[in-house]
Amino acid sequence: MVISPRRLVAALLPVLGLLWGGPALAQESSGALYGLVRDDAGSPLRGATVTLWGEQGPPLRRLTNARGAFRFAGLAPGLYQGRIELEGFSPNEHSDIPIRVGGSTTIGVRLTPATSDAITLTAECPLLDERRASCGVTVTAEELEKIPTARDPWTILRQAPGVLLDRIDVGGSEAAHPAVARAPALAADQNVYSVDGVTLTDPEMLATTPTFYDFGSFAEMQVTTGGTHAAIATGGVVLNLVTKRGTNAWRVSARYLLADDRWQPGPDELAVGAGQAGFEISPRLERYVEHGADFGGPLARERLWMWAGYNDTEVEMALETPPTLFDQGAGDRDVDNGAAKLDLDVGPSHRLQGFVHRSRAAIARVGGGPSRALDATADLDAPTTIGKLGGTHVLGSALHLSTQLARVDGELELLPRGGDETPVIDAAGVLQASSLTLESERTRDQARIDTSAFFGAGAVGHELAAGVEYRRAEVESRSRWGGASSVLAEDPSASGTPTRLFFRPERSEVELDTWSGYVQDTLAIGSAIADVGLRYGRQRGERRPVTLPGNPLRPDLVPAVAVMGTDGGFDWETIVPRLGVTWALGERRTTFLRASYSRFADQLGTPIFAQALSAPDQSPFTFAAVRFLDLDGDTLPGASEPRIAVESVSRGTVVDPSLEAPTLDEVLWSVEHAGAGCFSVGGRLTWRSHRGLLEEHPFVRDGSGVVRVATRADYVTDALVTGTLPGGAPYGVPTFALRQGLEAIDVRFLTRGEREVEYRGATLWFERRLRARWRLRSFVNLRDEEWSVPAAFDEARDPTDLLGFGDNHAAPFGPASSFPDKSSVPLHAEWDYSIAGLYHARAGFSAAVLAHGRQGYPMLYYESALGTDGLVRRVAVTDERHPRRLPSVHQLNVRLEKEIRLGKAGLTLSADAFNLLNETPALARGAELDTPTADFVREIVSPRVLRMGARLRWR
Repeated sequence: MVISPRRLVAALLPVLGLLWGGPALAQESSGALYGLVRDDAGSPLRGATVTLWGEQGPPLRRLTNARGAFRFAGLAPGLYQGRIELEGFSPNEHSDIPIRVGGSTTIGVRLTPATSDAITLTAECPLLDERRASCGVTVTAEELEKIPTARDPWTILRQAPGVLLDRIDVGGSEAAHPAVARAPALAADQNVYSVDGVTLTDPEMLATTPTFYDFGSFAEMQVTTGGTHAAIATGGVVLNLVTKRGTNAWRVSARYLLADDRWQPGPDELAVGAGQAGFEISPRLERYVEHGADFGGPLARERLWMWAGYNDTEVEMALETPPTLFDQGAGDRDVDNGAAKLDLDVGPSHRLQGFVHRSRAAIARVGGGPSRALDATADLDAPTTIGKLGGTHVLGSALHLSTQLARVDGELELLPRGGDETPVIDAAGVLQASSLTLESERTRDQARIDTSAFFGAGAVGHELAAGVEYRRAEVESRSRWGGASSVLAEDPSASGTPTRLFFRPERSEVELDTWSGYVQDTLAIGSAIADVGLRYGRQRGERRPVTLPGNPLRPDLVPAVAVMGTDGGFDWETIVPRLGVTWALGERRTTFLRASYSRFADQLGTPIFAQALSAPDQSPFTFAAVRFLDLDGDTLPGASEPRIAVESVSRGTVVDPSLEAPTLDEVLWSVEHAGAGCFSVGGRLTWRSHRGLLEEHPFVRDGSGVVRVATRADYVTDALVTGTLPGGAPYGVPTFALRQGLEAIDVRFLTRGEREVEYRGATLWFERRLRARWRLRSFVNLRDEEWSVPAAFDEARDPTDLLGFGDNHAAPFGPASSFPDKSSVPLHAEWDYSIAGLYHARAGFSAAVLAHGRQGYPMLYYESALGTDGLVRRVAVTDERHPRRLPSVHQLNVRLEKEIRLGKAGLTLSADAFNLLNETPALARGAELDTPTADFVREIVSPRVLRMGARLRWR
């Protein structure tokens, strides 16, 4: 559904008149250059002409103001050349000025009295962004190409301090699914993903990126986690991908990469669990093939440029032959990507850009495991189309405007491999024949304007930035079980009493509207720079009314129903501040002391509205379970076949009408120093507090039929779970159950609680830009997280020590992954590090290295206990504050390549070795102790992967 004109005008009315300046590049896809021009005595020089040029477009010119300051905003990332001129002084030239997406580069210029020659400066290497306090990393095109990584953007997240992933991807061994990433103190549903400034975040699945990408199409990747810029909405992992663009020179590139199972060794020696006969890697990377090409150049020199790229990636995974011991990841993946971009210069003040991207991802055999046969797995198809029209408008040297209109169309289909057959749960509890079919259409429309003004007089300079954005997300989903929305559960006792579950075909239509705006002033006062900003946000969702058909086999048990629409009764409206101070030390401003405070509000997703109820006893989301004597063998309960039990189950969520958004407070302290050898070193202390976390409380029905929220008094002591931990330590954990006369219903009350997650972290980093043929970027990060839970939380919960992020308030562990095969992977580590280096040797040879390390995953053992109230509880049986840890993970990747020049053409041959030392420690073990697979190794680091590649270039 396209944004209606009325809604669009209402959202953008305050600044609608500015749109005529031209659609624009979003802020996240560009950077800025700042500078101060002084004479030999250090006095500011007004009226100096600063000329800047890069690979695209005519030269840009600015005049310095009374403070000797100048600014170029809205610059595409890359290297630029600059020239500073003023009558009576020798011209000053700068080469290789780096501009990074979302950042600012600052240079200092000293003009000397006139001589006959210009002074050329090539040694200055701006490394630090003195105008922003932020956490994260920016990876350039050269690093993306030459540093050995699995060719997926989320592998770059491991190079950002403080970011934890749910998997260790060795050369594409985990390429069948995108990773789940977590920022400090936050869950993964606070992450934001964007391409060229277009927000792709899927409101239905906030925890992970909604599509796969062409790794070879990116000019730069930026990862941030927090900071003072008021344009940033959340404190989660913000991944911004910037694609390539056409320049004044035609360039053509083609590539082919191959990894094969025949080149892989087996794992190192592995200590498996007691009673575990052996270990089979599943899934195992069998073959990785990528081929792609891109080209770009001027269609009209200095006026119109184009770029286009195509990529196809095929990942073949070898899955374990059923029956499997554990849930396993998806099977083969096939992704096609195509993108095109046009840049048009319509004058010295206008730049327009159009961008379109199409991706189609197909993943086979999703959801395999011990309780799901192959024909009950699903094949996933997820096409995504991105369209953007944007541009920039410059009004003199002081005012810069950027605008953007964009749309993201996404689809998701999960189709059972068994087709529309009736799903069957056999006597062993394994789902057979078919499964759930899911079809979902997801669109995101966006309109955005950002503007900034650069002014000042005397000792104070200002950069005033402001922006507004409107986003609408619409999700329409349909699902059914088999062709008749019915599941047959066979009788394990073979007494002829199966159970039929009758469902409605479900459908929901949810829309989510987000309005946001920010204003921020960056003040430069001598050696100090201060950031003062405010961000406003309003998030509102609504489920539209729909009519759900009854079950086609038994409409008498599950009839058709009209589902009322609802907005949940709440809006999330927030105003949050951003404050930061940077103090520059020394005449050359090479050392910075920083302090900042920022508040972020959580982002809202659509699932909260899909099953929202106005009251717990008004749930339209029901199904019926009928246990019957199957006398005629047709597996359907007939009129003459006695029913042993008929049960109707309600589902849904009652949302607190006063629900407010949780907030994150962040305080940063850092010191950073840039040395003369193109290096920087720094340290940062981080404190974060995530407060007001959402929590769900179950409803119960008493003997008189009254439905209410359960309390602590509703639970009584039930049993004692006892046993022995791996290693021999005994355990005994009491369990509780609902007292007699109370019935649990699958409806919950969602509200904002008073729980808090507090994070304390310390980061040290070192970075050296490319000089004397080598570059290096590294960090080490230490972290500590602690939960604070008020007594009120205990008063409304089951007192059983339940396993999990939402229930366990004693352990400092973040949530587990959202993927079933990673369900035992808590996103937590007390330390991690990363080292990425590149060396250009002579004769066209180069070498690169990437080393990662992190503390091993915690082992959180539990038992599944069936209570007298009929509920199954996952009971934690270990001290979760001091659990057993699996071995720490250290990985070393290396790359060797040789470039062969053939005139304007060049051929580069490469060889990558991932997990070079073939270290294969366990990543997960069977954590449920009351099963035959207790403490069995279920996952290890993939053995060494070798990848060969060839790239052909022409310029």
